[in-house]
This record gives sequence, C-alpha cells and structure tokens, in this order.
Amino acid sequence: MRGKGFRAAAGGGNARRSLRKCQQIGCADGGILSGRTDARASSSNRLGMNTVLVVHFVIGILVALVAALWVWQQLGRRVMLYLLTLQIAIGVYLIYSGLKAPSAHYALAVIAWIGYMVANGMFRKPERRQLALGVTGVSTVLVFVAFYLGYRAVMPG
Repeated sequence: MRGKGFRAAAGGGNARRSLRKCQQIGCADGGILSGRTDARASSSNRLGMNTVLVVHFVIGILVALVAALWVWQQLGRRVMLYLLTLQIAIGVYLIYSGLKAPSAHYALAVIAWIGYMVANGMFRKPERRQLALGVTGVSTVLVFVAFYLGYRAVMPG
C-alpha cells in the first residue's frame, strides 16, 4: 500500500472490495469520506451529492478569494458574510447527507463567520476600527485554515 489516495483512506486490504460494493450501490464518494456503504449514501448520490460537493468547493474558493482581496472594505465584508452564510448552509446539507470533514473545518468556519459579523459591527464605530481590522485579519486566517482542511478532506493523496 502506498499510503496515499482513496485506497489508503478506505483501509488498505479491504479497499477494493469496499470500493466495488460502493460502486454497485452508488455511494456518493465511494464510501471513502463518509465511511458508509448503505442505502442512505446511495440516495445521496441520486440527489447529486458530487454536484453539491463541487458547488461547496467552488464557493469555498470564492470565499478564500474574497477573504484575501476584498474583505478589507465594507462591501467586501458584507459579501463575505453572504458567501459564508451560503457556504455554511451547503455544508450543513452535506453533513446531513452523510459526508464528513474534520471537526476543525466546521468550527473554524463558524468562528470566522462570527468574527466577520463582529468586525462588521465594530467598523461602524470610529474608535473601534483598529480592533475591527484585527478581528477581520484573524477571521481571514481562520477562513484559509478551514479551506485547507476541507480541501484535504476531499482530495485524494
């Protein structure tokens, strides 16, 4: 076993059998991420789970871009809040559908979301703008780490 990719994630020797079984019943992710090979994972595939995961990933890229380039302006923070709200809603749907990611991915995303809301409110008071910039910076770093953890959870190798 090489130690990378879907076979290693599935557990070594039983990887081919597990993957074959998932292909037969139609698991959304081959049972690798969710660890499930039952009918619920199969119904997730019929609902377009791969499509939802791709949309979640693309919005994650947009969130990271906005965090890097535009969040330092008031309109950018508002756009970030809308994008993060949408991203978290899609993430909740993915969790409900049976896909799993590291717990830190969820926690960091929600903490960053709260941080951007707090910073947006703080920017309205002139005496708190410096502190708001700090909160925005910390939230941006949290977004980058959450994106990285989510990326590592779904990408092979």
